[in-house]
Amino acid sequence: MIDLLKEVNIHFTYFAVFLSLLLAVAEWIKREPDSKTGKRQKPGYLFYTALIIASVQWRLGMLLSGFIIEVPFLTFLLPSSIFLAGPIIFKMAMKMVEFTYETKREIKYHFIPAVIALGYDIYFQSKPFAEQKLLLQKSLYEGEFTLLNFGLFLGGLHVGFYFFRMLYLNYHLNKEYDIRYTKLVYAILITPLLGIIILGIRFFYPSLLLSHLGALSISASTAFIYLFMAKYPNFFVTLQANIRKQKYESTLLTGINVEAICTRLKELMEEDQLFLDETLRLDDLADECLISRHQLSRILNEQFGKNFNEFVNYYRVEEAKKRLIEKPDVSVLMIGYEVGFNTKTT
Repeated sequence: MIDLLKEVNIHFTYFAVFLSLLLAVAEWIKREPDSKTGKRQKPGYLFYTALIIASVQWRLGMLLSGFIIEVPFLTFLLPSSIFLAGPIIFKMAMKMVEFTYETKREIKYHFIPAVIALGYDIYFQSKPFAEQKLLLQKSLYEGEFTLLNFGLFLGGLHVGFYFFRMLYLNYHLNKEYDIRYTKLVYAILITPLLGIIILGIRFFYPSLLLSHLGALSISASTAFIYLFMAKYPNFFVTLQANIRKQKYESTLLTGINVEAICTRLKELMEEDQLFLDETLRLDDLADECLISRHQLSRILNEQFGKNFNEFVNYYRVEEAKKRLIEKPDVSVLMIGYEVGFNTKTT
């Protein structure tokens, strides 16, 4: 029974590779044409992330099946891919939410471990075939301490570090902004992190069962990502737009005495009676308050619960009521024109 479950897990791992490649193809197809040249733009970070995940999972499947021992060449770029995965995924997340903590130069430094791992990849491939097989046997199946084994362990720590950073990023964003599907995002981040932790434990307690459990967790996260992107294909675009909007709104009234503006608005309406001017516009009222039209619009919405037209027309209606009582012989239409309404409809 256990052997059957292991066999099923191997196939599930390869199925996850297929899903990752499908996701990469979808990202390639979705590329928008450049507004200037008309040519399709370069694929986004999700495309490269999907390819890297597919590459790592493919080798993980071969490790579980034992096939990787027979063809050591297929391990080429495995350590460097693992070290590359963390920075690529994190950079993708940072770009999508426009939440940059680091300069471009600092981001580049994050790829140094991947370059070092690439050097080891080349060194390993330069070894004789028999020596490669023996090293893989000792490292991946017998749990003997080798540079390869230790490098893969460090690679797991490296990726895990970036997943923890993304968990913090998600937590931080949820505190500042209203983000949908938060629980799903947490599940997508925690599931592969669990797999990374299990594979890390395997370094200290060599076990093929731990390899299967770690692979299962990572494959499940790939399936989650694929299903999530299939159901919400525009999730990241919508997320980016919402954060931009909320950032703009949160800084719109910074440094403005809202209470003083509200008092000024009441003076302009009740004492100066600006509403009597039928040509009064939002820009005119904003100029009187020494703020921008966007700031005034937000104050009217938040403090008075009205847009510009509703706010001005409220005072026009109140003034019309008074004048109808004071001038019972004057028609409603004439009173309407007097208080600022410029058409019969209004």
